[in-house]
Amino acid sequence: MKKIILAAVAAFVLISVQNSHAQIGLGAGLAYGTEIETIGIQLGGTYLINENFRVAADIIYFFPRTEGDSDFKFETKWFEFNANLHYIFFEDESMNAYGLAGINYTRLSLDSPTINIPGVGPIGGGSFSESEIGLNLGVGGMIDLDFAWLYGEVKYNVSDFDQLSIAVGLRFAL
Repeated sequence: MKKIILAAVAAFVLISVQNSHAQIGLGAGLAYGTEIETIGIQLGGTYLINENFRVAADIIYFFPRTEGDSDFKFETKWFEFNANLHYIFFEDESMNAYGLAGINYTRLSLDSPTINIPGVGPIGGGSFSESEIGLNLGVGGMIDLDFAWLYGEVKYNVSDFDQLSIAVGLRFAL
């Protein structure tokens, strides 16, 4: 899966370099995932194909969530890579709105501690991880702040790891 992510990023960079007059945006923001129930950091980029379409790629690293009691805690980690196509259905000089659809790669991992029970010995411990590919559907918008674009997106990932993600951040045009 690392090869797929690397290939997608390489393709994004190559397309950007080949057509330097097109608008490229790079940004960062915060996201909230309804399934992991934590805040994450989002890094991404966009490439304007024409007046109606833009491609976008981003990664979201959600901060780990710890669950359980004081004797037994386990940690949940969630990472997403998204590649989307934006259809810009409204645009004026200072804002735009778009629908989005694309693919999603999610990696979920659970880590549990080893517990030492007197008379029995150590039990438990270890980690489990799984990856899933899904589809993204959502909407977003951007507002021009003169120095950057403020963006907001709501997207739903349809997969075995269904999750609604809400993101806000800043994009800088290059």
